[in-house]
Amino acid sequence: MQKIKWIKIIISFALILSICCGAGLNVMAAEKEGHLPDGWKSLGLSAEQLEQLNKEIQPREPAPGLSSLSITDLAVDERNEIHIEIKIMGTARNVLCWSNNIQCTENIYEQVNIVSGNRVVGEYRYFHTGKYFTEAEAGNRIAARAQATNAMNPWNTLTTSRNFTVPSPSAS
Repeated sequence: MQKIKWIKIIISFALILSICCGAGLNVMAAEKEGHLPDGWKSLGLSAEQLEQLNKEIQPREPAPGLSSLSITDLAVDERNEIHIEIKIMGTARNVLCWSNNIQCTENIYEQVNIVSGNRVVGEYRYFHTGKYFTEAEAGNRIAARAQATNAMNPWNTLTTSRNFTVPSPSAS
């Protein structure tokens, strides 16, 4: 019986250690205007201004819960693939995105954190649309929809949608 107790303690310790010291993502801090990953350019479709962050947040506080979700822009990567840019304020999980009712895969290598002091208060995430920024796509409509679940309160799910018309590459 004593041996089983020690095994449970060791397994618990190993789980706690793996959670606390797990692998992190390579992310960058967002600047006020340069929040796109290196080599990307905005299509200039964003109407939303960056929110003023609270400068009085202390670094050792718990992460904020999900407070807002918005589809901010379409972005083009170095291969001319169009991505949907989503801005998440707070801590989200199960973030999903659709383009014309087709679920998009997330570009997990291009997440950009929004920081206030030492604290991450939000992030930009990018989703592949499978479409490329070419003359053939110019004028086509992209109906984007996103959904995120609050990591702190899983019963709280936010959704948003936005329609875009792809501009001509010669106009950019």
